[in-house]
Amino acid sequence: MLKPEKQKAPESKAMPRPKAPRPSVEADAALKKLEVATERQEGAVWLDPNDMATRIPREYCGQGRMRFISTKMSYILRGYALSYGARSPDIDPMDMSMDFEAVMKTLGHYVSSPKIREVLSIVRNNDSRRFQVKVAQPDLPDATWKGLPWKGVAIRAVQGHNRAVVENAKISSLVKQVFTLDLSSRRRISMVPSSRAQTSDLTWCPR
Repeated sequence: MLKPEKQKAPESKAMPRPKAPRPSVEADAALKKLEVATERQEGAVWLDPNDMATRIPREYCGQGRMRFISTKMSYILRGYALSYGARSPDIDPMDMSMDFEAVMKTLGHYVSSPKIREVLSIVRNNDSRRFQVKVAQPDLPDATWKGLPWKGVAIRAVQGHNRAVVENAKISSLVKQVFTLDLSSRRRISMVPSSRAQTSDLTWCPR
């Protein structure tokens, strides 16, 4: 009697990633923000996740590789790696951000070959809006950055920072503000000549 053949489990097929839509300039919220910032002579602008919706497709990032990358992003951007002495870029105490390229390079030590598209997708698709990315115009006119009309220059977490890093950032930002105010006041003083200086200029003559 012939034995019934075992049924093979269906082969798992990787779902293709959705393609990014190609909206018009008028419909691109991120590009609009960047144009307004450029008109105000601001070099870059922070984007909210929803601003990226027309360029970065909707994708579930709560499992597998994307979840792992998201966890490592939190570890870096919230300052825990920096606090523990692990690999980490410096954090800007004024807005708690890190350089985008430096974060990508550091992330490569925790994740195998992280891609910019993956990081942007996590920023855009995180339900709790844990991250923000700062963008600027590409280096050349009419150029694109990874197919996008803007270029990522900084990235930050918006919640859950390491307490020690936050306290150090508060102190550093306060020192920076005091130094800036002191420097600007010194410049104003140096621009206003004193009466003694005016008198010495009038009475001095070479020998």
